[in-house]
Amino acid sequence: MMRFGKNYDKERANKVDNRTHIIGNPVTLFLLWLIWSYFVSWISAYFTIGFSTLLAWLNSPNSQQALHDGQLINFDPVMEVWKNTTNFGNYQLAITTNKLLFFGLTIIFSLVMIPIFGKLYYKHRSTNFNQYGNDRFATVAEVLRQYPQIPDKGYEFSGTGGIPVMHIKPTNPTFIRIHPILFFKYWLLPIIHGL
Repeated sequence: MMRFGKNYDKERANKVDNRTHIIGNPVTLFLLWLIWSYFVSWISAYFTIGFSTLLAWLNSPNSQQALHDGQLINFDPVMEVWKNTTNFGNYQLAITTNKLLFFGLTIIFSLVMIPIFGKLYYKHRSTNFNQYGNDRFATVAEVLRQYPQIPDKGYEFSGTGGIPVMHIKPTNPTFIRIHPILFFKYWLLPIIHGL
């Protein structure tokens, strides 16, 4: 127990417990992509069987006189294939029907998710490289409140300048809000005298 200083043990413990978000873990994202790829292949099998049946019907002699009085004739086998929900995940039939279409759909729709998972990783990745504390850069308002301001070039001031922390233009809205008199003295007044 520290008597005069601040005890940072609690803060360090909180920082260590602040692990990477589960979505920021590359292993989790890879597993999600595998699940997505399986789901896509399951749907690709259905569409491969349906499109192959439609193409076979279009190339058959039955489709030459397909329209009769505004209605499709001999289209029932194609409709039965599209209505058949057992074609979802029927990989054997999809590969025998049209191997190129099945693998093409599966690969294209699987690769579509890679940029999305990349963005998820970038957003939720750990930026704490075994560091303690919750440090951040000071805001403009905090710097203006904490450090003494010295005028820019061309003005005299008493004392020494010290180490520059930040350069800010007198037209900055935060500077005007916190130091309206300095804004008037170093920016507005010289303009008025110049007129």
